Amino acid sequence: MRFFWLVCQAMADDPLEALGGRTSMEVAKKPFMDKLVKEARLSTASWIPPSLDAAGDVAAYSMLGYDPREFYTGLAPLEAASHHALKEDTSVAFRCDFVTVSEGELIDPRAGGITPEEARVLTTELNKKIEKFHAKIVPVEGYKNLLFVEGANRTEELDDVETVSPERIRNEKIIKWAPKGKAGIFLRDLMEASKEVLENHEVNRVRIDLKENPASMIWLWAQGKRPKLPPFGQRMGVGGVLWSKSDAWRGLALSAGLQVMKEWDEREFSDFNIAYWGSEDAEFSKDHRAKIRRIEEFDAKVVGPVMKSLKKSKDPARILVTSDVLQSTAKGANTHAHAPVLWWGLGPGPVAAQTFSEKSCGQAATLYEPGHSVLQAFLKDQG
Repeated sequence: MRFFWLVCQAMADDPLEALGGRTSMEVAKKPFMDKLVKEARLSTASWIPPSLDAAGDVAAYSMLGYDPREFYTGLAPLEAASHHALKEDTSVAFRCDFVTVSEGELIDPRAGGITPEEARVLTTELNKKIEKFHAKIVPVEGYKNLLFVEGANRTEELDDVETVSPERIRNEKIIKWAPKGKAGIFLRDLMEASKEVLENHEVNRVRIDLKENPASMIWLWAQGKRPKLPPFGQRMGVGGVLWSKSDAWRGLALSAGLQVMKEWDEREFSDFNIAYWGSEDAEFSKDHRAKIRRIEEFDAKVVGPVMKSLKKSKDPARILVTSDVLQSTAKGANTHAHAPVLWWGLGPGPVAAQTFSEKSCGQAATLYEPGHSVLQAFLKDQG
């Protein structure tokens, strides 16, 4: 028996006026999902506990069967795990993003699309400056980097500090959203120190001459310690592989002892396969057209190939298709609303449906709450 858990980032949504009161899922052309739904059971799931932020990385824990209230440690340590960069329990990882600030206002959370080469040059200079903070920046990709602070005496204070994504405070005064908590001053000093290096750096002078936004400071957020997860295989009784380009998902899978792949390869399918289709640009998007394209690509490039592979091999299988979060496109924000879930391979459910959507799943009586119970049900012939 093979299991396929297929996840499309922020696929679920509220109805939109621009779509005549329909959602992107209802409008998108998704022939493979709509074929599956005719032979499937439908339900909804609460991936994200109300006590935690409505974030895709929180939902990821639930989908892999881990209660995020017990195991979630933050986004940055997952991304660090993806790059094999966080090994010590006395380290706290932060997302360290290059941003553009003008007159105290954050005007560009991605510093004009700064290149990886430019970022590496700036990071080298910054690490000389922040060495006194026992901190080090590790370049990742352009504006997105990781910062590690060492020292057991600071670990808990740093882990508990209040931070916010720069994407959420575009065109707002940064003083309002500066890190808060016992270690807030320490982090604010570190961020201020970055300004001294970046303000007149040659990389930024060239960017300004080219009418590009400079990397005027670093913004620290999404901190956490190394995740400690019981091995997935021991908990679920089955090995598995993740297919994803998301650093957060890859880091979580590696921390759980799963294999990680970037590209589909039918020869690598294992007993349990989980695929996550998404992009960082989708996290706070208000573009319903982009969401429709993402759903259609997910259907064509993930769901379709799985169905074709199973038809060719005739292996017995089950497929689960879901959204990680319900994202309100109108607001450009994730919500704690229940996500639609399609279960194929267990026989049809009591509610007949012609299309896979929030509405058709909402009509089903089954709600999985907490969401981390879904995986066990999926593997144990329930649904």
